[in-house]
Amino acid sequence: MRKRSLPALALLAAISGCATTAGIQPEEVRIDPAHGQLVPARTFINRQQPVPRFYLTRLEAVEAALKQSGAFFDVGSHVDSPVVLDIELNRGTTDGTLHAVGHVLSAATLFLVPSKANNFNELRVVVYVYGKQVKSYEFRQEYSEVLGLHNSRELATNQGNEFLSIKNLVHQFVNALIEDGILPRVILDQGVPGDAEEELPAEQQATIAPRPMRSLFSSPADSRSVAG
Repeated sequence: MRKRSLPALALLAAISGCATTAGIQPEEVRIDPAHGQLVPARTFINRQQPVPRFYLTRLEAVEAALKQSGAFFDVGSHVDSPVVLDIELNRGTTDGTLHAVGHVLSAATLFLVPSKANNFNELRVVVYVYGKQVKSYEFRQEYSEVLGLHNSRELATNQGNEFLSIKNLVHQFVNALIEDGILPRVILDQGVPGDAEEELPAEQQATIAPRPMRSLFSSPADSRSVAG
């Protein structure tokens, strides 16, 4: 009877591997597309410290959340812009020794017996315009992550609380940036009404309103640092 119980548990856990345990609901981004998107911004993420290979997916999640927020006309490490988002993402744990023992025992059973990790994410963002610091932001969120075979698919596809927390922190930053109004917005001209021969060439119909992007910001000499 005992010999059959362990394989039976393993089969049950494998079948239920798609169970959902994540409970974090990322904050909604509050931006009205009718009023345009924030100007393009270049990102640097954890540039001042070595990044372990396993942590790369977390940094990719930050950039993905920025893009998917829809708040920026363009954003990413590929963007050539005077606006720079210097981002730092860190993860820590609030677990003590007893929790660590529980994780070891859970691993010894191949996670048939689940354990719970109590961690936190910290997101720091410094906004620069033409090399001058404009403002800094800092956000933190604690979360619990259940580790077990029953939710293995959720964790393997980066849909657990850790990645939901990252998305939530990015959205909090974006909303704070929008609310502060320190960056202008891009509005695409939908075309000039009239006869076809009177319309502007297509390459001139995409404009940044109301002025070219360089004039939207103060010159490097006039830039000032604002306390975050």
